[in-house]
Amino acid sequence: NAKESLAAGVVLLSNIYSSLGKHEEAKTFRSNQIEELGVKIKLGLSWTEIKGHIVHLKAHDHSHPQSTEIYAKIDRLKSK
Repeated sequence: NAKESLAAGVVLLSNIYSSLGKHEEAKTFRSNQIEELGVKIKLGLSWTEIKGHIVHLKAHDHSHPQSTEIYAKIDRLKSK
């Protein structure tokens, strides 16, 4: 499907923005373009176990109280 292919490109470009630390631009671009295409994308989900507890992770989630620090740390690690 052509719209789904375009949506995949939008997500890829959005991820590039995020990888450059431009999280708000990525979010705005992604939501505007996906809305214009009229498609729904599935949210990226992952989980891991830390000290015996299952931790659920969502792509582009900034709801954690320390998300600013977490993303700053990720940016520092990526720049090395």
